[in-house]
Amino acid sequence: MDQERFNRVAATAFAVVAALHATRLVRGWDAVVAGKAAPLWVSGVGAVVAGLLSGWALSLSRRPRGVPAIGSRATGRHLVSR
Repeated sequence: MDQERFNRVAATAFAVVAALHATRLVRGWDAVVAGKAAPLWVSGVGAVVAGLLSGWALSLSRRPRGVPAIGSRATGRHLVSR
């Protein structure tokens, strides 16, 4: 699997998780983990984090080939002094 396809699959998976968290918030579904009820705010945090990760993966999948990611070592080689 190439990097672009992996990023699209990851973006889709994170989008599904974000949608499920948002649905739990709206509908007020109960969630029990290890016998304890999880508060609704946990789904709020989960929806935001999963949504951000989905957007990030989608933006990476749309980047043209050969363009380095922001913050990668390939972007600042000329700035390194030895």
